[in-house]
Amino acid sequence: MCLCAYAALLLVAKSMALSIAHGCFGLALGIWRVVPRCGSWREALQLAWERRRELLVCILIANAPDIDFFFGILTGNLNRFHQAGTHTLAGILAMALGLWLYGKYALKNRPVLAFWFVFLLLAGHLVIDVFTADTRRPIGIMLAWPFSERYWHSAVSLFPAAAKQNAMDIFCLRNLKNAGWEFFVSFPFVAAALLMKIHKQGLSLGGAGLPPGRSERDEVVPSPKIHPRD
Repeated sequence: MCLCAYAALLLVAKSMALSIAHGCFGLALGIWRVVPRCGSWREALQLAWERRRELLVCILIANAPDIDFFFGILTGNLNRFHQAGTHTLAGILAMALGLWLYGKYALKNRPVLAFWFVFLLLAGHLVIDVFTADTRRPIGIMLAWPFSERYWHSAVSLFPAAAKQNAMDIFCLRNLKNAGWEFFVSFPFVAAALLMKIHKQGLSLGGAGLPPGRSERDEVVPSPKIHPRD
């Protein structure tokens, strides 16, 4: 229920404003983490669908630093507190620790809530933001806080800045164009993650023809039969 509520708020607050790039990153990393190796695209997609809940969690975690948008909603300015505490090293460490503890004690050690994996999802969000155009001062994010108060921002922007001053900006034409560009740049990483899971015959030694969800180390090599001499 909490995840559904968070997803709804995220879509209302951000819609297409930078959530596609973050979401594709989370989906690609989730596929790499939870989808087993298989023999075809069809099987890979089927296995991903069977693990859709875990993949949805990965997408939500990859967007989690933007929870600071919700505090701006109360003031009528979505950007009021954006890219502050939740977009720092200390912020993502705290979130990763909280989600790991929740997964360990409440959900019995879910793979997608391993500390290192959650941290990787959150850190990827910050890296994407560094390569996103920023038109609001201070430019960039305090990536290394509390060890440094320097604002990090790339001189080369892969993604344009989105219009998100208020709720009415979410559905503007500018954001529609941004959404298309984000999808064009980001979705190939999702396709690449799926491709990595496809194990074709003849691509490696000893692993051809493995059934879906099986890896080479899962295969038991029968011991040679010894025939007694007459």
